[in-house]
Amino acid sequence: MCGIYKNFNGLEKFKINMYEKIFIDSGGYKRHIGDRDKVKHRFLKQVNSKIHKFRKLDAYGIDSNTLTKLLLPDNYKIILEEVDTRKVYSTSAKEFKEKGQYYHFKDRVDHDTQLFLPLKDWHLMTEQEIYNLNN
Repeated sequence: MCGIYKNFNGLEKFKINMYEKIFIDSGGYKRHIGDRDKVKHRFLKQVNSKIHKFRKLDAYGIDSNTLTKLLLPDNYKIILEEVDTRKVYSTSAKEFKEKGQYYHFKDRVDHDTQLFLPLKDWHLMTEQEIYNLNN
């Protein structure tokens, strides 16, 4: 199983072989940042809102190189699951780029420049929309 949605309403239809795990170099080690579905042009990212949310903007970020080089060319659908709240949000790579804000945490060696999209600009997915992802 890919992992995303495995606990969300019992949906477990994603198969690992459909996805390419995306890693970035993070200060000497590889960090998994999400899974890319090359067939359906989706990028799946799991977060914990207590840890990963950039509170200053009430936003979530994506590594800017990943967005620019992997997701924008085919305008991937970005799907973000908050595992602690069980909420699932979506947006397009194009919208993320247009509405997002760049930040670089210079005091952190494990993060490069990231683009952050405030939650107000994400679409909160319904249970039916989540179910439809699997069909």
